[in-house]
Amino acid sequence: MPGRRQELRDKTIYPSDPHTRIKHRIYRGYLNCWMPKILQADWHEGAVVFDAFSGAGYYSDGLEGSPVLVARTFLEHQARSRFKPLQLVTLEERQDRTEALRAKLAAMPSCPGFTPSVQDPGEFSTRRQGLASTFLSHREPALWLIDPWGLKQIPFDDVAACVAQPGQEAIVSLMLDEMHRFKTQPKFESTLNTVFGGDAWKAAVPESDEGRSKDALVQIYRDRFKSLGCQTARFDVRVANRTPRYSLILITRHPKGLACWRPVAWHMDPN
Repeated sequence: MPGRRQELRDKTIYPSDPHTRIKHRIYRGYLNCWMPKILQADWHEGAVVFDAFSGAGYYSDGLEGSPVLVARTFLEHQARSRFKPLQLVTLEERQDRTEALRAKLAAMPSCPGFTPSVQDPGEFSTRRQGLASTFLSHREPALWLIDPWGLKQIPFDDVAACVAQPGQEAIVSLMLDEMHRFKTQPKFESTLNTVFGGDAWKAAVPESDEGRSKDALVQIYRDRFKSLGCQTARFDVRVANRTPRYSLILITRHPKGLACWRPVAWHMDPN
């Protein structure tokens, strides 16, 4: 049987895992609150959701991927008739998965006010600026879903640029297993410098306890965005009472973002 990493590398469509299902419940809960708050506001003409690591749009066990989840949340929302237009912009590095996603979204019911735009294959760090200038030409509000395949793919400066303006938010999957496991390895230092936009992460290196180490890394990451005037929240994605495999970090510039996040996170983890 192929391992998880090999499946991700070799297959166009691969199975989901329990962590993915938890993450999608957070996405759906947040979007169900974000959409009516943003798409009924009177200070803009429409909004954009960017799925920066979109995958193929579905898994081999039947679970729908994040771009399809975004589309379905819009299509099925009880307040949809009052919504302003929403664009869904997806980016995926691989051609096979891009083609699979394009076909998947094309097969969904069309809906006035909802426009999916599947981009040609490319990397987030090289395409982020062009996507923003194309789809945010009038400073539309935006939500970025940033769920990378690897830590090198989310440079701090690029994530910070996604939330540089009012009305722009991001949900980042911060890969805690990898960060904790490799934080003391010299060859991994440049990767963490890229993710944190500097070496502030080194303050977490003395922590050998896995749980405290991961908590420290998350807090340092959040503090970096706080220094830029952002507000943040977290939800740890874990199964079987283990330390979190990764943490979802909401980055926003408005208290309403936190107001949407808190009940979703509480419902998932009331303790």
